[in-house]
Amino acid sequence: MECRLCWGNSNDKQAFCDGKRSKIVNDPGYWGAADPQVLVLGMSKGNTQSEAMSESWRKGDYDDVPYKGFRPRLLKVLQAVGLMPGVETLDSRIQETEPSYGWASIMRCSLTGLKPDGSYGASSAQVIAAMKRPEVNVWLSRCIAAHLGQLSPRTRLVVLLGNDDKYMRVISKTMKHVFGHAYREHPSLSPVVFRAGSRIFVHVGHPSPLNGTLGEFLEGDRFSGQGKKREMARLGVKGALGDQFGKL
Repeated sequence: MECRLCWGNSNDKQAFCDGKRSKIVNDPGYWGAADPQVLVLGMSKGNTQSEAMSESWRKGDYDDVPYKGFRPRLLKVLQAVGLMPGVETLDSRIQETEPSYGWASIMRCSLTGLKPDGSYGASSAQVIAAMKRPEVNVWLSRCIAAHLGQLSPRTRLVVLLGNDDKYMRVISKTMKHVFGHAYREHPSLSPVVFRAGSRIFVHVGHPSPLNGTLGEFLEGDRFSGQGKKREMARLGVKGALGDQFGKL
């Protein structure tokens, strides 16, 4: 996909923000259905995906970029909340021919944050911290307005990868700012489910190998911690999809 919304007339491929505490690379990407029923979004492309993105044009393996290195874990997360029953691999579903699922990240360009050693990292700690900063949050708000504000009625569910409390607060605050009165928390399923516009957004456990609570999200007790978040997410998915729940 092409997007220069935040870049003005500049031809730069990267920009530093907030006193160089954050870096954004102009490499927006989208995969799967052009008009999806379910849209799955990470925070931003991590280092592995961003590097794969820069190489994909040369190697011709663009569909290999998203969730590179942890697709089996992502499939387990989706199945834990009632999506993709019976699917054995995501490889066949992250393609141009996919009819129902779209795949991308909230921040379509790659976002990294400054680490103590002076390098830039894309772990949740760096990305969440960067998203809180005013300059980056302006970019994030533009991105949400442009790419999530114009979704068609066919898109009934948006799955957000990441249910860390700090991350959810950042996204909730930004969504409220972008969608205004169209944003509202679900009265019984918060904090992992909310509505913005005509569709339901659901936070799920992040499938990154660095997420030490993923096991609890997948198999934990349904009445506490990550297990409780899983069950709330599952109810949110069911509410969004209705009679299609357990079939998509």
